[in-house]
Amino acid sequence: CITGGQINARSALEVASLLEPPYPPVNAPRAVAFKDVNPKVGLIGGIVSITRAADEADVEYYRVYFVSRAGYQLGSLGTVNATGAEVLELPIGAPRSMPQYAAGIVAVAGNATGEMPAQIGGKAPNVTVEDFVVPEGGPL
Repeated sequence: CITGGQINARSALEVASLLEPPYPPVNAPRAVAFKDVNPKVGLIGGIVSITRAADEADVEYYRVYFVSRAGYQLGSLGTVNATGAEVLELPIGAPRSMPQYAAGIVAVAGNATGEMPAQIGGKAPNVTVEDFVVPEGGPL
């Protein structure tokens, strides 16, 4: 190669400079809450409550993810559009199994250009999920 790849690299950098970088929301939801109401082992059900961000100017939606104890994103539970309401609800109607290693959930804000990181210890609120179980013989 005579040019050493410089022409292609220069061309790629010029095109990249024309693109807008992603701007995920700056403000996270203020809180997330969940209580499992499904009595079966390994399955969860109920309503995830998300308290909206203090400023929703750049927020289009909120997404809820399962996360591991180490803070890794494992899978999405669902999405709720930002409406301006103080508290938004994400129903988990059909019983769902939690992914392996899931320890909690985190709620993040998002828009057309991206989302906040879904991790424990970041800006986004998180909560530990405890599997509610009723013994086969009924409550003690």
